[in-house]
Amino acid sequence: MIKNSIRQLFRTKVKTVLFLLLICLCALLLCMGCNLEYLCKQNIKRFEEAFMTMGTVEQTPVSVTRQGQWDAEKQDYRYFNSAEYGETVPLSALDMEGVSYISKPEQRAFYNVYLPEYKILDDKSGWHHEAIVIASPVEDCVPDHPVKMEVKEVLFEVYDLNMGEFYFCDHYHENPEMMYADKTYIMNVYNGIPHGWEMGNPDNNPYEWYPAGGPSSSQANADGTLMENSLPELDVEIVDAAFYENGHDRIWEAWVREKEMIYHTIPVTATADLNLIMAFYTGDAYVGDGNTFLAEDYENGNKVCLVPFAFARRNGIKVGDTLHLGFSYANYAQPAAIGWGRCSLTADGQQFENFFEADYTVAGIYNSLPSGNLDTGYELHENEIIIPAGSIENSDENNIGFAGPMKPYNTSFRIPNGTIDEFMTAWEAKGIDDVEIHFYDKGYSRLEAGIKQMERMALILVGAGIVMAVLVMVFFCHLMITRQKKRTAVERSLGASKGQSGVSLMSGILLIAVVGCIIGCIAGWYLTGKIAGGMEGKETFDTAYSAGIVYEEPDEEEVSRGSDSNMAVTILSGTALFAFAVLVSGIFTWGNLKEEPLQLLSGRGEE
Repeated sequence: MIKNSIRQLFRTKVKTVLFLLLICLCALLLCMGCNLEYLCKQNIKRFEEAFMTMGTVEQTPVSVTRQGQWDAEKQDYRYFNSAEYGETVPLSALDMEGVSYISKPEQRAFYNVYLPEYKILDDKSGWHHEAIVIASPVEDCVPDHPVKMEVKEVLFEVYDLNMGEFYFCDHYHENPEMMYADKTYIMNVYNGIPHGWEMGNPDNNPYEWYPAGGPSSSQANADGTLMENSLPELDVEIVDAAFYENGHDRIWEAWVREKEMIYHTIPVTATADLNLIMAFYTGDAYVGDGNTFLAEDYENGNKVCLVPFAFARRNGIKVGDTLHLGFSYANYAQPAAIGWGRCSLTADGQQFENFFEADYTVAGIYNSLPSGNLDTGYELHENEIIIPAGSIENSDENNIGFAGPMKPYNTSFRIPNGTIDEFMTAWEAKGIDDVEIHFYDKGYSRLEAGIKQMERMALILVGAGIVMAVLVMVFFCHLMITRQKKRTAVERSLGASKGQSGVSLMSGILLIAVVGCIIGCIAGWYLTGKIAGGMEGKETFDTAYSAGIVYEEPDEEEVSRGSDSNMAVTILSGTALFAFAVLVSGIFTWGNLKEEPLQLLSGRGEE
């Protein structure tokens, strides 16, 4: 019966060859479409693991005002622009239905931690020359130029300057108040360049000291509003009976102590995801010794920390060492690289007490590189320690030293790759105008667009292959089975069983189908690699900046799109097509065999 079926094929060569070619084409389309779809899924998975999408948030100013600062030397104002913000937009504004976060939005704070037993600067580094002194002018004067002052007492100085006298200028006030030789004044001053300084002639005038700001408080409530305070906030204050009666001596004493401590204080930044810190996201910072934070460190609030290389080097700190950290007050307005060194007292003129203390284990030591092309504010402070936000067990709501609107360098979040459009649709529906959101995905959107284009092609190929397979099988089963009724009748009349007749009808068409599936799938497997390789190519990305490997040194590696066909997918698509051929030919054969031989002989059919 099988030989008879094969002989029948050779008797209709044109029809047989055409059927073979069309089956090959069906198999090729299906194989290519399925393999391309498989490559798309694999590439998406690969990129999901290698890339991440981070958003930064910035509350924009409602206006910009021009402000002037008096310059005593130039006898004129220097003007600069100052941003004016409206009502503070809370972080909760980013809570939106239908938006899923990998890491929820956070407005990171850094905390002042007093560590007097540790070395803050290298031996050859230095601070500004700052001092708090009680002094009197040598003679009555208006300090709109450098005037000679006699030091009565040095309350604080960064360095031992042996200040017996110095020159003071209230440089940035247009109309300084008169100072009298018979009065004493308390002042916080910086040592600046000489008044009238000339390049190449640095000793023609004495260095002047100018006001560095008196005791002040920027303590804020949990919602970011500034707390009212009764501090004098004077740069220079007369020390007289009223000074003591009003308790200003107590306030200045706290200010002196705060200044003493700040020069032995390091910033500690708390985060719920290390990758939300731009320096780590871009790879400008990476853990070179030890390990980065683990998922359980964030979830359980483990007392672990990352220590900067410079701080660890100068203090001999190693991975596994323990640091006792006591948190005094938080700065939500600025990153440590900008805000460290700013001092604040409480609203009633006292120093902040530690609201939380704990021992932290050094999990890793990180290195910092220059911040690249990013604006100032994204870099890390040389002494900045980083901890999981959940490790701080007590609330800092009563210890907020500085508050401010959300800024891109301290407010960020992570969302799943490829969901930027959905996020922005939900955000725009809220109608908040004075907040800008910027996304960074390291080119994932561009890669995703290319993959979706390939995926659309794959679906078109699969759809075309399926439609073509249906039409080809129905048409040729009609020609090679339904129109062979007389042949079936003759075979049945000569004593062939239904099964034997079925084998005779199906074996030829299935032989062509299996050959066509094999040839088509091999061709499809080969062409898929060529097409995918030509469309996708290969691009190089720095995986040291990708999710999950922020602790690696920034060695450049290739992250390439996959372009190799999968043999299992190829075999499966060919098998599915052959199975469909078996099903369709079986249905048509069953239609022939269910009729009686005499009825078949009486019908019209093709030999």
